[in-house]
Amino acid sequence: MSKRPWYAHFPADYERKTSHLTMIQDGAYRRLLDHYYATGKPLPTIVDNLYRICRAFVSDEKTAIDEMLYQFFSLQADGYHNTRADEEIKKAQDIGIKRRNAVMTRYTIEPTNVEQLYTQSQSQSQEKEKYQKKAPAPPALDPNFISFWQTYPLKIGKLAAAKSYAKATNGSDTTPELILAAVVKYRDNPSRDPKFTAHPATWLNQGRWTDEPTEMAKPVRQPLW
Repeated sequence: MSKRPWYAHFPADYERKTSHLTMIQDGAYRRLLDHYYATGKPLPTIVDNLYRICRAFVSDEKTAIDEMLYQFFSLQADGYHNTRADEEIKKAQDIGIKRRNAVMTRYTIEPTNVEQLYTQSQSQSQEKEKYQKKAPAPPALDPNFISFWQTYPLKIGKLAAAKSYAKATNGSDTTPELILAAVVKYRDNPSRDPKFTAHPATWLNQGRWTDEPTEMAKPVRQPLW
């Protein structure tokens, strides 16, 4: 059973901040929030774990998770934080403490002792988490790279492609718009054989956006006799 079986949802606030999202992006964001509130703590830093938690199995679903992390969460030492979720969880914790104190006072039990036990339990939990091995945080995704990744016809080696993209766009003569336009031409080129489509990192490392466009060879018309 989760630590928090329910949480307050404010439809007007949510709609105002998420009206630009697609249906799949909205679903990804809600699943991330559900896990955040259910556990009462930041999201794990290992993105593959978040894919499993949110049941994101195909490329578009995983991309939506990446985009929602980039837009609505900030990576800190203990995980991905959402400011509004942190505020609501803190409010709920404060209310819980006040209600517990009221009950203890009613039955003539010293609230201070209860708070000491609660603080000691929290301290032990934090001490345990401190010694747990944490995976290195994944790199933040550039929105321009996300557009490149969604457009590129082969989805292989995302992290390697992200590094190659950052290196490629670091030059003064190369812009995200130039690369994206070249990717569209490469994707839609009728003479491109899908079996021999370059990996995205290879395509970037080789500067393929500077390639001259190729045309499909015209078939030779055979005589009818």
